[in-house]
Amino acid sequence: MGVHNSTETLDKFKDALKILSTKLHVECDKVNGTISKIENEILNAGQKLRKQIQECEKAVKHAQVVYNTCVLVKGERGCRSEEEQLIRAIKQLRTVQERQKAFKKLCQQFALVVENWKKTYFNHELLGNQEKIIGTISKKQELLRQYIQGNKPLC
Repeated sequence: MGVHNSTETLDKFKDALKILSTKLHVECDKVNGTISKIENEILNAGQKLRKQIQECEKAVKHAQVVYNTCVLVKGERGCRSEEEQLIRAIKQLRTVQERQKAFKKLCQQFALVVENWKKTYFNHELLGNQEKIIGTISKKQELLRQYIQGNKPLC
């Protein structure tokens, strides 16, 4: 009777482990999908920042040309508005460059989180171990069934 109960308990445990394994696979897939979406958003944001920097660099170059031309024509005293425009363009470029530095820092932190996730949770060994355990349980159950069949009372 005890051996029979053991096979039932192993059946329940194996079924529970299969459910857990399936749920773990599903949740890992969800997390990986979220990671992929975030990575795509990061790529898009990075492209936008690079484009902003290029535009700001062009604006600085243009403002520099305008200011230098004004200085040649009018002298330094007559180019106050051109100088202010150049200063604004330089400040804008620096602001975007600071955003890019902060963005790169966030990207590095995100990469560390993803790496940690893959090392700890999304681990093929972890998922594979459950499947090994299920296989081992199935083998043990078969041995128990054979034992039960071999030791049945003749009555």
